[in-house]
Amino acid sequence: MDFLRGAARSKGGLPIIALPSTARNGTVSRIVPELQPGAGVVTSRGDVHYVITSTGRLPARQDAAQRVEALIPIADPRFRAELEDFARRSKLMERSERRVSCE
Repeated sequence: MDFLRGAARSKGGLPIIALPSTARNGTVSRIVPELQPGAGVVTSRGDVHYVITSTGRLPARQDAAQRVEALIPIADPRFRAELEDFARRSKLMERSERRVSCE
């Protein structure tokens, strides 16, 4: 968290989380709809301006609903339908909305 906040406050700095889109040899998505009980959180979403995975990047600073929609395309393609289904069932994304493209 100190590095992210330091990057945000330094001249020209950008707080970025960079991670592979999957773990365990591609069997687990690193973009998940919910954390497991007891999972640790390294930083708050307000401290992160960009999330970059091996499949794309989340655009800077969005509200919670926009962030949900923008995270789906940067997840591994094998997990996107599952994430989108969860977002719709949880009313985090409207049925008529389409996924945004990666930048």
